[in-house]
Amino acid sequence: MKRDGESYVPPVDILQKLIELVIEDDYKADIDIITDYVITAIFAATHTTSTFLTNATHKYANHPEIQKELLEEQERLLENKSGPYYTSEQIDSLVKLDSFFKETLRMTTSIVFFEHKALNPYTFSSGHQVPKGRHVTTRLQEVHREEESQGENPNEFNFLRHVGAPAPRVEKNFLAFSFGKHACPGRYFATSEIKTALHYLLLNYNIKTVNDEIAIPQIKGPYRFSSDVGIVFEKRKDI
Repeated sequence: MKRDGESYVPPVDILQKLIELVIEDDYKADIDIITDYVITAIFAATHTTSTFLTNATHKYANHPEIQKELLEEQERLLENKSGPYYTSEQIDSLVKLDSFFKETLRMTTSIVFFEHKALNPYTFSSGHQVPKGRHVTTRLQEVHREEESQGENPNEFNFLRHVGAPAPRVEKNFLAFSFGKHACPGRYFATSEIKTALHYLLLNYNIKTVNDEIAIPQIKGPYRFSSDVGIVFEKRKDI
């Protein structure tokens, strides 16, 4: 940046953004601060991934009627596996598992989320205005439970609702990964990671909740948290 001056073309990546946050006039940056930001991002990503893997496992246990169909898809992929690892294309072929995970996201994201600051004033069609500088949050539940955009019975869990619309896809009626330039940059990796984990768990274990209790996410204020209902993993004997 110092060498190229005004002709510098910044890359579109997280490290560049972090440098721009802390850079000083003499082109110096506190590496410790940048490192703290990176570690915080990794910690947040680990927490989010673990949360939604837990939520998906609870949903699977809650709905025994969908387990056979999901399991058959996982077994077909396993039968066609060649080599020690799956390719990303093979994981992407698990369209029912993908839809199941996306429906989990739709049903278990927080009621209100994604606070951001209005950079310019905005006027809605109703005439209501949001002044510049006002902090705004998105009512995710209004978007994710709206019948016109989600289809019939939007308050019910339908694991095949999203077949043909992959979980990482950013859409106006699905905001689990935010939207536009603020969309989660790691959504493809996170989705593939969680589906791979679910694929392994479904193939190797019979999954149910303790005492067959229905796991319902906890609500604290406008936020949803994973249920604290215990999960039982019983090693499958038929595999």
